[in-house]
Amino acid sequence: MKTKKSLIKVLLGVLVGFAPIILLVISIPSYISNQSILALIVMIIGILWLGMFFVSKSIRFKNAKNFSIHNHDELSEEYTLGEVNAKYAFLKATIINFWNEKMSNANTRAEKRLFRHEKFLALNSNDHEWQAGISDVTNNKIIHIRYGVRFAILAKARKINDFARNFGFNRYVNNKRIFTASMAGEVWWQALGINTIRGIFLAFMGIIVIFPFYWMLSISFRTSNEIQEGVTGILPIWPKEWSTQAYNFLFNNPSSKVAVGQYIRNSFLIAGISTVTQIVVSLFAGYGLSQYNTRGKEWLIIIMLSTMMLPGEALLIGQYIFATKINMQNTIFALFVPFIGNAFTIFLFKNAFDTLNDSIKKAAKVDGLSRFKFFWKVAIPLVRSTIFTAALMSFIGSWNSVLWPTMVLKSNSEWVTLPMLLWQIMNSTGDVNGIWNTFPDGTKLQDPQNLKMAGAVVAILPMFIIFLFTKKYLVRGITRNSGSKE
Repeated sequence: MKTKKSLIKVLLGVLVGFAPIILLVISIPSYISNQSILALIVMIIGILWLGMFFVSKSIRFKNAKNFSIHNHDELSEEYTLGEVNAKYAFLKATIINFWNEKMSNANTRAEKRLFRHEKFLALNSNDHEWQAGISDVTNNKIIHIRYGVRFAILAKARKINDFARNFGFNRYVNNKRIFTASMAGEVWWQALGINTIRGIFLAFMGIIVIFPFYWMLSISFRTSNEIQEGVTGILPIWPKEWSTQAYNFLFNNPSSKVAVGQYIRNSFLIAGISTVTQIVVSLFAGYGLSQYNTRGKEWLIIIMLSTMMLPGEALLIGQYIFATKINMQNTIFALFVPFIGNAFTIFLFKNAFDTLNDSIKKAAKVDGLSRFKFFWKVAIPLVRSTIFTAALMSFIGSWNSVLWPTMVLKSNSEWVTLPMLLWQIMNSTGDVNGIWNTFPDGTKLQDPQNLKMAGAVVAILPMFIIFLFTKKYLVRGITRNSGSKE
């Protein structure tokens, strides 16, 4: 069982590395010849996948010291990249020669397999030390990515070689492990039963989580005729024909007054401005509440937190009256000015700045730093994980906002956002002659489900990509204490 799992892990590792290349090889010629939207989507996925692979290798390269099997002595910056490569290449040759000599002098086959496995472990350890050494002497990200990918490919090839040539040894070690577990009172069928139940439960939960996304994608790639047939019957799980008709209509609707690209650009612009202004104001407010002791500060914090008990919808009327009084309707300012001050973000930064200990403040005073320089050069870098988390949450919240923009913007405004487009498509249900109900082929749908799902995919995709690249930092900012510790 252990051997099968190892084979599956090796195959999955190879698939993760080569799948984006295969996607690009398939999609690029198809897009060049047919200008297919589906080929373009597959090509974008392949490029993003390949980019994530390189970035992950760069991050793994940067943190290579954490993965080192032996203690790593940090190299001086006086070393050059060539000297580091020469040093670890020499060590690699020494390891290969040493274990090859051991294998040639082995008396039994089992002993030879053991030495081969030890050679595999020693070469992996040397590669980790090599990566750590390069990260010590250079901060060039291109070099990190280049060597990171190189070491990753070498590690995969070496692992496959060890698995294939040491199959008997690995099986022997696995049998010994099973024997040791049985001596401790663990029976193989109990472990098998537990793993089976765990696997069934995880598969069931995975289906519950993944199926809505699959259904959204499959509906978006169905033709209008199939959607029309589904009104009187049941839509099959798998589309009869994969078509980009809904996406083509979404991006090339001649009746739409505003292009979809404009919706997307406005959403990015407004979410970016809202995030920057909210973070700047919240940083100053959180720092002031944390570091300055004034009369009534506790009451101010209580009043600020009490606003979080009210639902956001209850505050919209007051915000709308405020926006109307100062003539901000149908302008870009109406989309971010009322949300510059956010109680949750201020409280988040206040707690982060509370973790700054007195020794850092005293050291900053000794160095002659003013209050603002201490805030800018010391305090902000210490809470950067919290800043990143708050910025990501603010960006996602602004991107998904739909109720407020529909209140303060007209449908033909130049600042309409992507959620407003989805709102228009959702409200087109029942209007057969609406601009989103009549497809170019003449089909009129009372409920254009494929168009709705295509719009949802376009709205979700940017946030999904951002989350893939930033999930580690988001979790770190939420779960770890920000700032310094005593």
